[in-house]
Amino acid sequence: MILNKIVTSLITRPYRKQSASGILLLKKDSGRAGMTKRANIISVYIIGRNGRSEAGFTLVELMVTMVAFVLVISAASQMFTSLLTQFKQQSKIAETSIEGIVGLNILRQDISHAGLGLPWNVTGIVDSNGDDNIDFLDVVPDYSETAEAGYSPYNDAPNNPPSAFRSGDGAGPVGAGSDYLVIKSASASTDIAAGKNTRLTSALPPDHVRNWGLYTEDLENTDRVIVLSPGNSDDTFRSLIVTGGSYQPQYSTVASYSPADNTDVRMVYGISSSGTLRAPFNRSDYYISANNVPRCAAGTGVLVRATLVHSTGRFTEMPILDCVADFQVVYAMDNDEDGDFENGVGGDAYTNSLAGLTAEMIRTRVKEVQVYILAHEGQRDPSFTFNNFTGACDTCMLVGRSNVFGHDDFDLSNLADFDQYRWKLYTLAVQTENLR
Repeated sequence: MILNKIVTSLITRPYRKQSASGILLLKKDSGRAGMTKRANIISVYIIGRNGRSEAGFTLVELMVTMVAFVLVISAASQMFTSLLTQFKQQSKIAETSIEGIVGLNILRQDISHAGLGLPWNVTGIVDSNGDDNIDFLDVVPDYSETAEAGYSPYNDAPNNPPSAFRSGDGAGPVGAGSDYLVIKSASASTDIAAGKNTRLTSALPPDHVRNWGLYTEDLENTDRVIVLSPGNSDDTFRSLIVTGGSYQPQYSTVASYSPADNTDVRMVYGISSSGTLRAPFNRSDYYISANNVPRCAAGTGVLVRATLVHSTGRFTEMPILDCVADFQVVYAMDNDEDGDFENGVGGDAYTNSLAGLTAEMIRTRVKEVQVYILAHEGQRDPSFTFNNFTGACDTCMLVGRSNVFGHDDFDLSNLADFDQYRWKLYTLAVQTENLR
């Protein structure tokens, strides 16, 4: 009743308010003729300064507009979410591809350089431990690569020359039967001095060492180095030079390791940029690690390169490739030692173990190292179904040459949501160029 009076009053005497833009008029719109009990609608009109009416919006119109706006925003959000998901997926795939190129190239170089700067013999020492043998234990009485669990089984015996390769078939800490690969050389480290080398001649003028004129190639005075003599017989080839009971001079004092004859040439290899050495080489271990695994399929890990720290005997992990399910290593062995590998001829064959082989046998027989890595590209994609299985069962992958030399039965179904990932097999076949 009161509202009807107010509205009737407004109709007979419209409310007017002067504003900067004109006059605000509130009036009642009556129902059309012939309609009964029609709800009256209150509209707002603005009477401009020029006298013309500028109509506003009804509440119903505003609500309809808001609903339409919400629907449009919702549709746009869904489209944006879909595009963002695809962008993230493709970005992760691209990231994995770049990791594969960079990381696996590091592995390739380490395999190719295995044996670089490794001593084969020792000279210039006495039988310091009284075992009637002149060997590496006499050179470094405290020679110990590492005592850290998981790494120490791949140490070389301290009285024997180091091996370029060591491996554990199925001994990896992550993955069902993944392998463990150890590479030893002067360059198998992230240290800035590792692998740098130069020649050393007689201390007589001119300069006894060769400087390359490049910061990335020249050794620093404080770098720890080893000196090798080329030798001329099985007992003297690549002999580790020992002077004054030490085999690890700083580069600034390397002149005392020069040959007496100015026609002789010795090789100097950088090992570490600081501190004393635990062994006359560097070491890198490759395996699947469970540490710092990013967003990957459950049951996978990170292929890492763990390098020996001489000052502590511990290892520092560097990621090589994320989301790795399996890692297999196969060796092409020239077992008849004729210089060539011909599978099945003269005893030549593939193997996944170097157990029982001496450093000399490994240098002579290993002609090629093949590496197989199973990993997934990108992140989980519920809209994708993987079906490119190559193994012995409907959900198996072939990782390696066969089930004997690797896996032909790596069953991905043991991993949660395995078919919603894009699995890829990386294969490396690297010739050994620095063993001999």
